[in-house]
Amino acid sequence: MKIFRFEKCDGLFENLSMERQEEERMNIRNGLNFARKVVSTGECDMLILDEILGLLDQGIVEAGELIKLLQSKVDEMEVVLTGKVFSKEIEPYVDSILEINHVKVDNTK
Repeated sequence: MKIFRFEKCDGLFENLSMERQEEERMNIRNGLNFARKVVSTGECDMLILDEILGLLDQGIVEAGELIKLLQSKVDEMEVVLTGKVFSKEIEPYVDSILEINHVKVDNTK
C-alpha cells in the first residue's frame, strides 16, 4: 500500500488567504495529475481519492475532469471517491455509492 498526500495546509480551504488557496489549488492539481497517471497506467488495483468530492463541491475541480478520469480507468481497477456531497453528474460513471450517516448518540442517560 502506498499513500500520497498533496495538500499542504491542515486548515479549511475557505479559511485560507487567497495566496494560500492558490498554492493549495496547485498542490491539488498535482495530485489530480498523479491520479490520472496511475489510472491510465493501471498501476494499482484500488485507488482511493479521499475528499475528491469536496473538491467538486468547492469548485476546485470540475465534474468533467473527474468523469474523464473515471472513464479512463481499466475495468480491473477500483476507484473509490470520498466526500460529503455527491454530485449526481458523476453518478453514471461510478459502479456503486455507499452513504455513511452520522448519528449522534446521547450518552448522558
